[in-house]
Amino acid sequence: MIDKRREAIGQAIANNALSGFSPSAYAHSVYEQWIHGNLTIDVAVRLVMQHHRDNPRPDSDNAARENTMNLTDSRQLHMAEADITTLRLAELEVDPV
Repeated sequence: MIDKRREAIGQAIANNALSGFSPSAYAHSVYEQWIHGNLTIDVAVRLVMQHHRDNPRPDSDNAARENTMNLTDSRQLHMAEADITTLRLAELEVDPV
């Protein structure tokens, strides 16, 4: 299962890269925890969301569209979305609905 999850994360990161997005360093640590089965996908997503909420950019451009994470910086919002999308894409690859 570890190999399948690692491959799924790699594919999801590559898919996001096609849109110009790459995951944050924090997200990579969360991905590793999910890969090894230490976190469920929902907990991993919550951790990533909370990390972005708790660490706002000091140089915010205040240009983010309205969002459920209440982020004001458009760059940080894109990063959070890339982090979360990577997890959700990997989840679908490992456990298709």
